[in-house]
Amino acid sequence: MMENEKMINVVKEKEGPKSVGLLLTDKNQISISLVSSFIFWCMKRDIYRVTVYDPWNLLANYEHEIVMESQKILSTYNMIRNIKTSEYIKLYVLGPSTCHNVLSKVTKQMCMEHENIGKSSINERLMKEFIYEVDLLVRVGDIPTLCGYPCWGLRLTEIVDVPKFGNKNYVTEVEFDKLLSTFTSRDRRRGK
Repeated sequence: MMENEKMINVVKEKEGPKSVGLLLTDKNQISISLVSSFIFWCMKRDIYRVTVYDPWNLLANYEHEIVMESQKILSTYNMIRNIKTSEYIKLYVLGPSTCHNVLSKVTKQMCMEHENIGKSSINERLMKEFIYEVDLLVRVGDIPTLCGYPCWGLRLTEIVDVPKFGNKNYVTEVEFDKLLSTFTSRDRRRGK
């Protein structure tokens, strides 16, 4: 059995993330093809909600292209292996201005409606604006910061740091499965 197959089995035995965030702290690591391949592996591992945070707003105008590229990779992958499935993805591309605008809007709404402010009401409002709490945040780059990632969406999030991927243009299956393996092996995930 290959090393990658062992990792896949470990991830399948334990509960993997339902949603993933990708935080790009290194401007040189940002590419549509890298993000698309990351999303592709999310779909192949039954993760259908992905949030990409780009502190420089370079990807904000390319959300459609990222989804199309991910679907193209998926179609090719499935065709070669004669797999007939219909995976889907919910992709949210966020940047500093997006998060600031959403927080400002939600805060104003809650103040004007004079309702009780609590975690559940804040989460509900943020989710309506497509800011979800992710289970796993993959932070790519050498900078140990969130670069403005919405911290209210990280209360129970596992953060896995990756200085950089082996290739700037794609994430390999082994690299992605290693991220999932790290996620599932964390003590908090096992209730310790």
